[in-house]
Amino acid sequence: MKRLLGAALVSLLATAALFSYTPATASPDVCIGQGTAVTGEPIFYPTGPSAPAGTTADFTLSIGGCLAAPGEHGNSVSGVFTDGLLPLGNYCGHSEGHISAAGHEGDWVSAASILVIYGTSGVGVVNAVPDATKGESCVDGADEFLVTGALILI
Repeated sequence: MKRLLGAALVSLLATAALFSYTPATASPDVCIGQGTAVTGEPIFYPTGPSAPAGTTADFTLSIGGCLAAPGEHGNSVSGVFTDGLLPLGNYCGHSEGHISAAGHEGDWVSAASILVIYGTSGVGVVNAVPDATKGESCVDGADEFLVTGALILI
């Protein structure tokens, strides 16, 4: 009986040690808050031209921020529109793209004003709407957006 209990205890401790080990570089960075996104070209409703792949989309948080190692990426996340998963084009209301921040990579797809970020290095949800306080509109083409959301960079 003592051998069985001893073997069970060793097995339990080995399993706990194996599953509790996490390298220091694996800690996630978290970005939560509100801010702005600026695109390299105006984004229209699907009645206008599609934003071409390669158009930039840079996100900066002004309220809240990113909890990361000091000097990693501050409160900004860089992005670029892509053409791949959805052959529908990049418009206000549906788009796709790629983000990167301090070595973390991810992709997004959007429906209406919601961008879902996914991938092996990041997950999150962001709401992006044209900045009406600056006269931005998807009818005339918007390149400044108000964003609210959360992003976990793994």
